[in-house]
Amino acid sequence: MVSGTQSTNGMKGYAAITLASILWGTMGILAKLAYGYGISPEALIALRLTISFTTLAAILGLFSRKFFKIQKTDILLFLILGVFAIAFQRISYFYAVNLTTATLAAILFYTYPVFVTLYAVLSLKEKITFGTLLAIVLTFSGAALVVRVYDVASLSTNLVGIISGMLSSLLFVLFFIITKGLRNSYAGWTLTLYGDGTQTRSFCYVSDLISGLVKMMDTEDFIGPVNLGNPDEFSIIELAKKIILLTESSSGITHKSLPQDDPVQRCPDISLAKEKLDWQPRTSLEDGLHKTISYFKKVLS
Repeated sequence: MVSGTQSTNGMKGYAAITLASILWGTMGILAKLAYGYGISPEALIALRLTISFTTLAAILGLFSRKFFKIQKTDILLFLILGVFAIAFQRISYFYAVNLTTATLAAILFYTYPVFVTLYAVLSLKEKITFGTLLAIVLTFSGAALVVRVYDVASLSTNLVGIISGMLSSLLFVLFFIITKGLRNSYAGWTLTLYGDGTQTRSFCYVSDLISGLVKMMDTEDFIGPVNLGNPDEFSIIELAKKIILLTESSSGITHKSLPQDDPVQRCPDISLAKEKLDWQPRTSLEDGLHKTISYFKKVLS
């Protein structure tokens, strides 16, 4: 059952998407009008980025300064993102609008799903599904119909303009590639805890648990039962804060009501495993988290 808060947040999300679509869709038209007043593509993109940066920086400075924090190892990626994937991408798009028409520039730009799919197949080894192909066709067709591709009079061709339009598409793919790698650290998603987070759990690294299972199977004079696990006890709020620290994330923590049957404490007694199996876990929670985080960074990149 959807709560009132979730429903309200959902409506706000749809409203934000609708507003973003309207602003994005009218960008080419407004750019064309600006050119009529003698504003060059370079001046327009400089003005656009300056206003966007100033507005966003002011809002974050007042309400969310933590989002200014970035990792030193990501500075080069952010520079490439800003210079090529954002600034040059916008310049090439506005040049396409200036040298051809807003209609043709939009059509050329919306070839980017094709390039994103090719990147996903060749680099990420993803499979092309019927749904993927259908989404590409519908995206391109929808964009083409919205900008009236059927109106031949609105299609003004220019070789440099066409190249600029295709370049804007390719640079947007660069934006996709870079942000895919960065979003895991800077997405700003929140960790959800149930209750106040003081309930405790113990965490056993998978290789330790497998080692215990193997020892149990190799022991002939003991058939169990026996507890396997890590006796080190941590509160859930400790775990959440440790994950945020180790991932250098800017994520916050939100709390929801604790389920009625949720136990407040879980910690195994492994004294029998130590005695009969000569086994105990070797990996600490922090070491296990480091290994887990490293693994998922490789997978997600």
